[in-house]
Amino acid sequence: MQIFEIIPLEEYPYLATEETSDKGTVKEVIFAEENEEKAYLLVDHNLKKIWTYAGPKSSFKLQIYGGVAAQFLRRQLRLFYRVFHLNELSIENKRFQEILDMEIKPGRAKPLQEEDFPEASSEIDISSYLNIQSNLNTRKALEYLEGLPLPDEFKRKFIIVGNKIYTEKKEPKSFILEERSKETPELVAQLNYGFTFFGDRNYSTRLSIKARKIQGIELFVNEEGEIPPMELKIPVIYEEKFSKSRDISNLEEAFQIPERIPQQKADTNPKSK
Repeated sequence: MQIFEIIPLEEYPYLATEETSDKGTVKEVIFAEENEEKAYLLVDHNLKKIWTYAGPKSSFKLQIYGGVAAQFLRRQLRLFYRVFHLNELSIENKRFQEILDMEIKPGRAKPLQEEDFPEASSEIDISSYLNIQSNLNTRKALEYLEGLPLPDEFKRKFIIVGNKIYTEKKEPKSFILEERSKETPELVAQLNYGFTFFGDRNYSTRLSIKARKIQGIELFVNEEGEIPPMELKIPVIYEEKFSKSRDISNLEEAFQIPERIPQQKADTNPKSK
């Protein structure tokens, strides 16, 4: 297995790759604590596969660069290789474990340099790289998102597919010896005008793309992290008579029904008739 590290650059093409000189297994490189912020390309020449891998603390930019670099490395290898994403597999997955145990060896893939990329152009055809279509199959997209491994120490709260937002609902499943439950997506509402998370500290997001189509956005919360308390600015009404604290018993007395209701006097004024 050949391993290349994604190197960000300040100028076009903004990225390069560097073959790791480390020896040992794939696990010893990509799971090393000092490499948690890095992204890699793993090249399996026996199966003709290119695997992208992003460390748990890697930046959003590096994750994007990893996907771009994989496509250009595939061109270098004359398109005989297919690209897969290791982060889509659970760490307990058999294939994942096989890759982790593979020995790092040299191969015929070469590091990507500036000459491997096309000349810079001001006209970029975004549609050729990413296709956002309204005919996305919602059921298949949900099945795809449900099959992705959940990140450690996070709980999925919402799933957004198209303009619909779902939450996870626990459904009980009967077993002979024990009771279990399965979480299934349940439609909450439609997002007709989108949403914003500017400065939000509660939600972490994951954007999933398959076959150049955005499948959905998942919103996660930390299972153990404390949610920062809301700051309630009071009073909303700035009149002193409304803002002053009073005894709650006065309010309770105001709503009590009196034992005796006074009789209304008859109107004796003839002009009022």
